[in-house]
Amino acid sequence: MRPWRKFAEEERVLLTLLATHLPAIWAEARAADAVRLAATRAMKGDVIVVDGRGRVKMWSAETRANVARAFGFTLQATRSLPVTMRDWLRGGAAAPLVRNGSGQRVEFWFIPDGTGGGVIALRHSKDPLPAGASVTRREREVLGWAVTGMHNEEIAGRMAISAGTVKRHLENAFHKLGVRNRTEAAAIFRTDAAAS
Repeated sequence: MRPWRKFAEEERVLLTLLATHLPAIWAEARAADAVRLAATRAMKGDVIVVDGRGRVKMWSAETRANVARAFGFTLQATRSLPVTMRDWLRGGAAAPLVRNGSGQRVEFWFIPDGTGGGVIALRHSKDPLPAGASVTRREREVLGWAVTGMHNEEIAGRMAISAGTVKRHLENAFHKLGVRNRTEAAAIFRTDAAAS
């Protein structure tokens, strides 16, 4: 370690100014590391560590494959999330991002670390819709929000589509599932989810 007198005057001024902030910066960094570690241990599975800009800092090859499978395409960059996930993070990620398909349901949950970044935990379960339901991915997404109690306008705002488009997706999904309303659709989701 260099003695204080060996620093140039500009360096001493800079170190003096930083000295009051370094303990807080160090504590914040340690807290962020603790959150990441706790989330990784708690999930014991698929987790993605992201920085404040939504860039991947850490994920396993298996997690990367599971994300690609959930979105139905191959990820080109090893440190880049799908656009839908990046938009979800930019929007605050207050609710989980849900993807359904091929008999699987994947929920993406964001756990902030206090520095703008955090951990995205993946939760896998059986698809709540009956096998053979020919509901499109977009209809599934609208239906998933609808059965949580959201109104068409809220769903439209979250998905950046019109309320009329939400209504049309719901009508199509209801017809394909053989139900008449949200309550019957929710019963299908709950019954199937309870069985898994």
